[in-house]
Amino acid sequence: MNTHNATLINGTFNPQDAASVVLEMLSFKIRYHQLRLHSHQERFGEDTEHAQNRIKELTKERKDLIQWLETIGPNQLLDIQCQINIRVSSGQEKALNDMSVFIEQ
Repeated sequence: MNTHNATLINGTFNPQDAASVVLEMLSFKIRYHQLRLHSHQERFGEDTEHAQNRIKELTKERKDLIQWLETIGPNQLLDIQCQINIRVSSGQEKALNDMSVFIEQ
């Protein structure tokens, strides 16, 4: 099997709970990329452009989401569905390069 699908979020939330769930997920991803960037800089003395770009993108998305949520009334409900679709990538060279970073530790 080359694919796997998982439902991460599937429900109706008040704005406060929706903000809590989604903003925490975004914050986790930002921290993940910050740690990866820091680790790569410490071990190899290099910047990781992808991590830097993702931090910027996710930070902007988090800011935009906060602004949007502020427009939602407290008595409104928000339906959130979040699917994760995972597939085996044909980009094996990149995956092998990423794995070598972990092996070299």
